[in-house]
Amino acid sequence: MQRILSAFLILFLSIFSVQAAEVVSVEELIEAIEREDDQIWNRFGDFHKIHQKLNWLENKQYEEAQAADLLIKYGSYKIIEKLDQAAFLRVFPHLELAFQRQEVRKSFRNDYLMEYSYGWRRLFAWNNLRLSYKETQKQNKRLPSLFLDTTGQFLGNKENKLLGISWFGFKSLVKLAICDGYKPAAWDLVRVYRFKKEIKLSPVLSYLLLLRVDPKYVQLIEKKKWQGEIDQHLTIQDQQKFRSLLKRKDKLAETISYCKA
Repeated sequence: MQRILSAFLILFLSIFSVQAAEVVSVEELIEAIEREDDQIWNRFGDFHKIHQKLNWLENKQYEEAQAADLLIKYGSYKIIEKLDQAAFLRVFPHLELAFQRQEVRKSFRNDYLMEYSYGWRRLFAWNNLRLSYKETQKQNKRLPSLFLDTTGQFLGNKENKLLGISWFGFKSLVKLAICDGYKPAAWDLVRVYRFKKEIKLSPVLSYLLLLRVDPKYVQLIEKKKWQGEIDQHLTIQDQQKFRSLLKRKDKLAETISYCKA
């Protein structure tokens, strides 16, 4: 009985959160932006639902734009913004009139996309990482592997600014990959963690990343070896507990500091 009541409560809260966003009218959105209340965008915080509205071709363009180099990043941001806006209005078509106003589009870009958009956040992460890579190449140096744990704190030489820039990019990828479950960011982390050895993850983050990897890439990652490393640190009960967190964003945020709003 208790399980049934819990399931009903979760369903009710999810429906209520969707309705809370949908009741934002054109007038309410415009008025909030005119008084510079950017908190109005928090009502649309479920970006996963918006991202799902991109079709296969659009999503391909979306991911290609995220991989662009720093020299053309502004063109990439425009592509990402255009696709995000199209997806957003497919979920909330009643707000199309509001988006005819320049101040609404500007606020959407600066106050919403920079906070919630998978595309903007992944491109931002890679811009930070590319900057640190280019600077280390100029100095003919190699950055030591950064250790990331569940606290979300910078565990490195605080005097090394390039390490700080690099950590900021990795932190953004961790949030996208593990907290939001964005598959391209998860594969980014796999490459820098398993192949390039540029970061070290705590056993918990390592396990959660393994769970987030797109199944079509599993054959490329030596899954048995990876799982064996995790088994040395986490019991079966531990793994079951952390696996269950991926179904509850609130509980995940309590355990993994990266996932806090």
